[in-house]
Amino acid sequence: MRRSHASTRHPLQADHPKTVNLREAHLVHPVNTWLAGLFSPSNRARTIEALVSAQGNDDNDIRR
Repeated sequence: MRRSHASTRHPLQADHPKTVNLREAHLVHPVNTWLAGLFSPSNRARTIEALVSAQGNDDNDIRR
């Protein structure tokens, strides 16, 4: 059975491509450098604090 998926697009998106092709090789080094900076000794505490505060106070996550 074939399913169709409906989607609503804003008129300004009419000419916008639905996908973007990006070579992994162009992305890996910049992302790894960014992540290494976030978890460097000078930023580690600030990064962990940001991650913890982003979780919110919902105890339901603890039960999962």
